[in-house]
Amino acid sequence: MTICLSSSAAATFVLPRYPIRRHDFPELDLPIKIVNRDINPASENPDFAIRLGTGAWAAVDAWPMFDKVYFPTRATLEDMSRANLLVLKEWLRPPDDWRTFFERLGQPPASRPRVDSFADQQTLLASVMDGQGVGFGWKDMSDNPLRTASLMRPVTEEVRSGRSFYLVAPKGMRGTETASAFRDWLLNEGAMIPQAENRAFNPEVPACAGRFRSRRSDRLCRRARGPSCRRSPSAGP
Repeated sequence: MTICLSSSAAATFVLPRYPIRRHDFPELDLPIKIVNRDINPASENPDFAIRLGTGAWAAVDAWPMFDKVYFPTRATLEDMSRANLLVLKEWLRPPDDWRTFFERLGQPPASRPRVDSFADQQTLLASVMDGQGVGFGWKDMSDNPLRTASLMRPVTEEVRSGRSFYLVAPKGMRGTETASAFRDWLLNEGAMIPQAENRAFNPEVPACAGRFRSRRSDRLCRRARGPSCRRSPSAGP
C-alpha cells in the first residue's frame, strides 16, 4: 500500500507515527511517495494521499483530517520584536501572510523586520529550529516539533486559512480490509492532535515574547520557565 504526500506532511505527521503504525499494522509495508505539488491520485496512482484544499475534488474520495491554521513558531521564547520573519512561498498557492497575522494581532511590528522566503515548509521549519528567525507553523502539521519542544509558540494568535488537509483516495476505490483499517487509523491520529494540543498548551505561558507580553504573562513565564525567562526592555506595559 502506497501513500503520496508532501515532504512536510511526511516529516511532521506520518514519520513520527511510524512506531505506532508498525505496532498496529506489523504486516503492512507502506512506501511513501513524496510529491511537492498538488497531488492527483489518478496520475500518481497511490492508495492514499494527503492533500491540501477545500475538498471539492471530483476524481477522489476525500476525508477531512484537520484545518490549515497557521501561527508563529520559533526555537525559544525570547524577544520576537526584532526577529527575522521567515515565510513560505509556494508557486502553487498564495503564501501564509505576515501582514494578515499582524492585522489579526492588531499590532504592527516594532521595526521593519527582515523577511526571508522559502520554497519548502520543512526547510523553513529547520531554519526556525536553527534559531534563524520566526516562521509560521501549521496547526496539526507542526504537532511533533511542538510536542518535543523543538519549536515553541511565542503567542496564542493564529490565522485560519480557509483550507484543510484531507486524506484522499481514487474515487470508488475498493480497498482491502487492511486499507480501510489504515484509513480509519490515520484519520483518528489526525483527530487526536487538537485534543493533545489543548491538554499540553498553556496559552498564557508561551505568550512571554517581547512586545506581545503582559505583566501577568511575564510573571507566569518566570514561574514556569525560571530565571532564564527575562522581560525584554522593548516589551509593552
